[in-house]
Amino acid sequence: MLRTAVHHGRSKALLLAGSLLTAAVWSGQPAHAAGTILDQQEAAVTAGHQPTIFAAELTLAGAQSELSTARSRAGRDQALLDQSSAITNQTAAALASDTAALGADTAAQDAATAAMVGDRSRLGVIGVELYVQPEAPTISGADALARAQQQQFANEVIDIGAASLIRDIHLRESEQRAAGKAVTLDIRRANDDRATLARVTAVRDDRTAVLARDQAAVSEATVAVTSAQTALQADDAALTSAVAALANPPGAPDDGTPSIVGESALDAAQLVGWYKAEGWIDLTPAPIEQLAAWYLSEGAAEGVRGDVAFAQAMVETGGFASSDAVNLNNYAGIGHCDTCGAGLGFPSPQLGVRGQIQLLHSFADATLTSTQLGRPLAVASLTPQTQPDRGCCPTWQSLTGKWASDPQYGHTIMGVYQSMLSFALAQRPA
Repeated sequence: MLRTAVHHGRSKALLLAGSLLTAAVWSGQPAHAAGTILDQQEAAVTAGHQPTIFAAELTLAGAQSELSTARSRAGRDQALLDQSSAITNQTAAALASDTAALGADTAAQDAATAAMVGDRSRLGVIGVELYVQPEAPTISGADALARAQQQQFANEVIDIGAASLIRDIHLRESEQRAAGKAVTLDIRRANDDRATLARVTAVRDDRTAVLARDQAAVSEATVAVTSAQTALQADDAALTSAVAALANPPGAPDDGTPSIVGESALDAAQLVGWYKAEGWIDLTPAPIEQLAAWYLSEGAAEGVRGDVAFAQAMVETGGFASSDAVNLNNYAGIGHCDTCGAGLGFPSPQLGVRGQIQLLHSFADATLTSTQLGRPLAVASLTPQTQPDRGCCPTWQSLTGKWASDPQYGHTIMGVYQSMLSFALAQRPA
């Protein structure tokens, strides 16, 4: 398999320039170059998550604002309800007091009426005694005088009693009229109290309903805040996980390049956007959008960085324009040695991508077997356990001298990948 990577036409000069530039940076300060690539990876991943996190933060802020508003509204309406309840209680107390006064005044009126009736009855008795008395027998002498005096005294007593009863009757009539006026006033006051109580009760009930709606709004807003907080935490966790996935596994060489195994930092849209912005033309049967999607999906299935594999394919095929890419669905120079006329053929474009990804997995993992692959073998001859270089290359830089004889092979791949990262970072939202 060992051969110099194939470059064609315009791509050869462009890729060579990238190779020389990247090699110059690595030869001068490899640690700094490592920081550049890996930092750009992290920046690209972070930028990819930023819109989602920002949207989650906006949602949370909006939910918190709505919750604050709902709580403020509920507090205000609770105060109004308390005032309405206090007025309702005061009105109810006034009605009870006026009802009690009405009862007392009605009792007083009834008592005055009863007393007046009694006095009139007694007055009638006295009238009977004055005017309807039986005639006394004729008495002469001293007895007659005594009898006359006694009768006169009795008449005077009756007259005095009648006069007193008349005065009492007039007093009772006055008391009855006063009690009647008081009863009338009490009835009017009680009726006014009832009308007022009905109004303030309606207001209180309305305030109660409003407060219930406010409390429901507070509950809904609380749920929304909790949901937004959970979503933001999930987005933050996803970003943390994505950044952590960029780290090279323990034992990988510190050569300034990402490990072959890991997660992609770029998505398919970014790969396609970079490809078109650079002016490349895809000559393969599959559109570049589909190829980019396959690199990411097949890479995810094997745990290989599909975006860097896409950069490797760019180096190998001159932007998916080589004869191997167009005619054999071979995007990585697989089987195309320096003295070979052509590489290995694959049944379909997707299987060509899969074959590259699976072979990269074999180069990165010394223990990999066919049964451990994420998907069926692309071709039967590319089993991991039959690869002489299985486990040779944990990083992309270590592919130099193994995947291809070009001494700048890993640098060239990284130059292309760094260009892809720079494009993605330039496209990120402010």
